[in-house]
Amino acid sequence: MEKERVYLGDWLFNTGIVGFIRIMLDGKGIDEQDMIGIGDNYIEFDRSIMAGFSQKYFQAAFHQYGRYQKLRRDLDDWKKQVQTLAGKTLAKDEVKTLKDIRKTVTKRTDFKLLKLKKAEAGVKITCNDPQDILLAIKEIDEILVNDYQEFFESDAKIYAGKLYGQKNFISRQVRTGMLDMFRKNFEIPLLNNACARDKKYDCICCGTRRAKKNVHFDTGLAPFLAANPDAINYAWNFNPLFPLCDICELIYFCSFAGFTDFSTRNGNKTFYYVNRDSNIRDLYRTNTLLMSLLNRNMDANPVARFFSELVLRGEDRKALYTIQNTSFIELDLENNTFPSVFSYNIGREKANLIHSHRESLEKLAKVRYKVKDDWFNIGIETVQKILEDTIGFSYADHLLRVYLLSERGNSNTKAHFNTVNIQMLVWIIYEYLQITSRTEVNTVMEKKELWNVFHKGLDLAEALRKKDAENKINTIAYKLLNAVRTEDTGSFMEILARSYLANDMAMPSVFVKSLSSKDDFQAIGHSFINGLLSKYYEKTTTGGNNNEN
Repeated sequence: MEKERVYLGDWLFNTGIVGFIRIMLDGKGIDEQDMIGIGDNYIEFDRSIMAGFSQKYFQAAFHQYGRYQKLRRDLDDWKKQVQTLAGKTLAKDEVKTLKDIRKTVTKRTDFKLLKLKKAEAGVKITCNDPQDILLAIKEIDEILVNDYQEFFESDAKIYAGKLYGQKNFISRQVRTGMLDMFRKNFEIPLLNNACARDKKYDCICCGTRRAKKNVHFDTGLAPFLAANPDAINYAWNFNPLFPLCDICELIYFCSFAGFTDFSTRNGNKTFYYVNRDSNIRDLYRTNTLLMSLLNRNMDANPVARFFSELVLRGEDRKALYTIQNTSFIELDLENNTFPSVFSYNIGREKANLIHSHRESLEKLAKVRYKVKDDWFNIGIETVQKILEDTIGFSYADHLLRVYLLSERGNSNTKAHFNTVNIQMLVWIIYEYLQITSRTEVNTVMEKKELWNVFHKGLDLAEALRKKDAENKINTIAYKLLNAVRTEDTGSFMEILARSYLANDMAMPSVFVKSLSSKDDFQAIGHSFINGLLSKYYEKTTTGGNNNEN
């Protein structure tokens, strides 16, 4: 039998390809199966593999939603907590704990289907008595176990309904038997190649197969493409029929499984997907990487975290191409009428910059800092700021102030980095500004010049320590930092001159270059302060090498 072939297409169609592979492989590796043929820019498969597709499809949606599994785990945790309080006289804080558990159990088990089931079984939590709560938890868990199939189908319907409008199984009018209906109306016709064909049109997507008869906007495509009955005024002659073949419709149907769901982590309706124009394997593996990162890290900056990881994992010869040809798509479903799609594309200049600083970014990804209760990863923040075009010397200024406060023992800050790390950042920022600057630059310094300035600062710090004047280092650093922040070259040079004079040292001529441009002044100023604040042992870390990166 001739195999069906599906080529890479628009980003949503590619999401569907990733989702289809995930659904069909059900956890197997892409190279550990022979069910789906993987070409360079296409997949191919026999229709016979569609046997059992409905169960796999529902299982994928049910698993990604995860509400049922999480609720059963939480019920077990609540039961254990209540058991420790049963049969004893409760202290005031224990009474509050029990009351909070009762409220939480009531709220978390009050969604529509379970609320109905609880009412039918007469399950109520009427008081704060431990035995009453334990009985309710037991009865609720029994409902979940005994009526598993209903919850399985309902949760799959709810989750897929976030992204789709398929009438054949997630319509609000369909209450029971959704899996059987989907199998009958979708899986079996696909399996037997028995879908009714349009006599006139070929598929608008693949152009090779005959379009399926009577495919509507709200059955063939996700509503956030503006292809739904509410947007029928966009259609020619107000006709909602859409010439899509059964195979391409299948791929679009699977797109939910190609997204990585971030909504359960940050409380809103956001999904992420990475689009690549390279090949199927890279596309699939990249999105697998994205899913593993977001499952592992509750990070508020998934874009930066992902690109950081992608850069550091890529082979050097492929890294530049990888960065430049990757789009990060954020699907925001907060607006139910017309959700937004944001695509983050990296241009060649940014790709070159990130690629050229891979080693420094790898080192910066290992250091972090804390402000109040929040921790921040410097490597991830750096990549994020490059992507958003917000990186500048103000970030280096911020980190130096965090460092100074941490050194003073400020309880609201903690710096798990040293000034050598900030010096790496200074060079990245300086190079970024030279690449993106639209004004003519008179001078462009080399990295070794900035490291030379760093060591000038280190030399002055050593001279102060030898005179038992180490307490003056932070004071000088603060004054210099304020001068750099306000771009006050006069004050900066005056502070330097007094410091060198007080220690019988000649002021280096390199500082004259700081007057050439604002960027040079910022780079030289921060480099000197980094060296000044650096501890003596860090000199061996840099090995006295002005080309340290």
